[in-house]
Amino acid sequence: MERSPVRQSATETERLHLQLDRRWVKALRREAADQRMTLRAVVERCIADRYDPARKQIGERWVAKELRRVQREVAQVRFSNEVMVELFVLAARQLMARLPMSAPVNARAGELMYQSLVAEMERCFERDTPVLRRLLDALQQQIEDAAVTPRETPPE
Repeated sequence: MERSPVRQSATETERLHLQLDRRWVKALRREAADQRMTLRAVVERCIADRYDPARKQIGERWVAKELRRVQREVAQVRFSNEVMVELFVLAARQLMARLPMSAPVNARAGELMYQSLVAEMERCFERDTPVLRRLLDALQQQIEDAAVTPRETPPE
């Protein structure tokens, strides 16, 4: 005579007898009480989270999706920075063009400053270095060089 199974399920099950550390049992019981689940359901969910390939694929898809989102944000920030720098350069040129110049020497100095600004911006983009840091260093160097260079005195 064949015995009929007490419980039938869609998947095969096996009985597993094990002993766990007391702290893990307490944590499992606390989780079961918090989630209003049986202890068995909590253990099965933990095992499924760790070993179920479908859950692993969901996690990998989520990570890939987040990575694409971050890449888009980085591209947008980079584009915004490039636009900001270009606007800054244009504003600097317009400012230099509108400043009252007392002598042709000052006009030439302003034009040289603008050209060095544009050249430095090009170098920053080519080397992919922090633009403002290099820009400030280059302008500081020019200020120091201008202070050392003796000024021309106008003829009397």
